[in-house]
Parts: sequence; C-alpha cells; structure tokens
Amino acid sequence: MRGKLITITAVLAAGVAGFWLGFCRTRQVWDHIAQRRVDSQYHTDNRNRAQVMTQALKCLADGKQTETRALLERQLDVALIKVVAYENLYCPEGRDGTELMVVREARDYRAQHPWESQPDVVKALTNAFQWAD
Repeated sequence: MRGKLITITAVLAAGVAGFWLGFCRTRQVWDHIAQRRVDSQYHTDNRNRAQVMTQALKCLADGKQTETRALLERQLDVALIKVVAYENLYCPEGRDGTELMVVREARDYRAQHPWESQPDVVKALTNAFQWAD
C-alpha cells in the first residue's frame, strides 16, 4: 500500500513538474515570438524612414523644394492619421501627452503653412486634428 502511495505521489509530482516546465517553456517561446515581431516592426519603420529621407534629401540636393515638400507633407498626413487611429483603437479612454503634443504641433504647422492633402485623406486628417482638441 505504501509503495502505491509513493508511486502515485511520484507520478503526480512528475506531472505537475512537467506541466510547470512546459508552461514556462511555452511562455518563453511566445515572448520570443512577440519580441521578434516588435523588432521586425521597428526595422520596417526605420527602413521606410530611411527610404523617405533619402528621397527627400535627393530632391533637396537637386533643388526640387516643391517635390520635397510634397513628399514630406504626404508622410506627415499618413503618420498623423496612423497615430490617431492607434490611439483610438488601443487607448480610447485617455490620450497620451506625447501623441497630443505631436498632433497639435502638426496642426499648428498646417495652420501656418497650409497644404492641400489628397482628397481621400482630408477627412481622416480633419478627424485627427479634431482628436487633439
């Protein structure tokens, strides 16, 4: 009887230990996957930023200020819309000070230096500026 009790206890302990080890290992794997996705997104953002900045600098070097401004203004439109969309989706109950500051600075810039955005972007951009009120 005592041998059976020891065997059952050992099997249960091994099961609990196996479950705990499996749980920890699975968590490590998922954390690694999540970190790689974040790193990949940073890499993609930096690659895109480098590409846009290179295009802007080439235009400036060639004396094409109008094309440079158009490129940067379009990038500003897209970035503002995405910042506000993210905030509305993931932080609808509150606004972070940094995001508000960025959108307000862009709104002030556009008030001083008007730019006609593409028609399909105007409404989203107006909503983004209103979000910062």
